[in-house]
Amino acid sequence: MIEYFIDTGYWISLVDEKSSKHKIIVEWTMGHSEESYQFITTDYIIEETITFLNTSIKRYDLVLKFLSKIKNSHILSQIPISKNQKQSALNLLLDYDDHDFSFT
Repeated sequence: MIEYFIDTGYWISLVDEKSSKHKIIVEWTMGHSEESYQFITTDYIIEETITFLNTSIKRYDLVLKFLSKIKNSHILSQIPISKNQKQSALNLLLDYDDHDFSFT
């Protein structure tokens, strides 16, 4: 089985037809929707995507579309972030102040 880690940019491009990458992402997704593929994302990425869609571009309709896609996907695994993982991410952020890390 081939696993792909799915980040916020992917989700936004998948549901937002105005995204410059929408067509490419939809075509790629259609080619990778078989049972031999596994998409992996985290609860933080889901939350970040919802927040972006709802507050940055103010598209609640896309929030609903996104939630429907993740609910109905048979090849998506959602990984919850533990307290230890969160603390490790915070430590990296604090230890490497010369890097522009995304917290999610």
